[in-house]
Amino acid sequence: MLDDMAEVWVHDVPRAKPWRGAGSPVVVEPKYDGWRLTAFMQEDPAVGLCVFGRKREAHLELSHLLSGCDWYRKLEARMPPRTSVDGELWVPGQPASAVVTAMRESPRDLRFTAFATNGMGHGWGDARYWLRLAGIDTPGQVRYIGQTDEELLEYARDLWDGAEGVVLKEAMCDGWYKLKREETADLVVMDLKPGDEFGKYSDTTGSIIGGRWDGTQLVEVACVSGMDDDLRRQLGRGDVGRVFECRYQYVGAGGRLRHPRFVRWRDDKYPHEATDIPSTGDT
Repeated sequence: MLDDMAEVWVHDVPRAKPWRGAGSPVVVEPKYDGWRLTAFMQEDPAVGLCVFGRKREAHLELSHLLSGCDWYRKLEARMPPRTSVDGELWVPGQPASAVVTAMRESPRDLRFTAFATNGMGHGWGDARYWLRLAGIDTPGQVRYIGQTDEELLEYARDLWDGAEGVVLKEAMCDGWYKLKREETADLVVMDLKPGDEFGKYSDTTGSIIGGRWDGTQLVEVACVSGMDDDLRRQLGRGDVGRVFECRYQYVGAGGRLRHPRFVRWRDDKYPHEATDIPSTGDT
């Protein structure tokens, strides 16, 4: 069954050309903070609709959890065989972490917003029309000729309250590119976490435990990844106490940084200077 899925999989790696910045016309759609989800209609009616996240092995479990949702029943009733719909599963006004709770306790709170399809009509325009006829939510969109990533994201934030970022579509909208709001902050290395025993980084550093200075002590706020392989091998106990810069999407529950990634060392700063964490406005 998974082999069949691979033929109509909506690629995890965006197929559109990279966002080129100034003067590049694109269609802009909002991206909300949630779980990437793909619905796949099997050719065998007895199997029907499968819904799964990034790990394909989880698709049966997710289908069972989400089958009571109105949008799931609409897709199940109308999707042609061997087609797929890619989108975001999210809870309005809540961070992505709320999706797990909603799946278990209140599936009706979940919304599914489609932003790509495979096997439906000629391009996103046809698919968008079909999805709307089926009663499936598709995001509002505008055409935009941008200058910089920051200007485009600010423009999108003014249009769509609560959007985590944007989905950009060029040419005939047959591919897409995600762009998310990010901030930077300086943190202090509090500890090093080894890589997973059976993972790619089993013999190197898996992540950096980063903290900020609150005036009296260091407070842990992030588990930072995104280092290249060379840096992972070089990291050691001697790096504890060094200041580094990271990028993150927003400040989440408990003041922790969401999706933090290592950028560079800031050896020009002392630990007591790592105090400010800009907020993107999300909670």
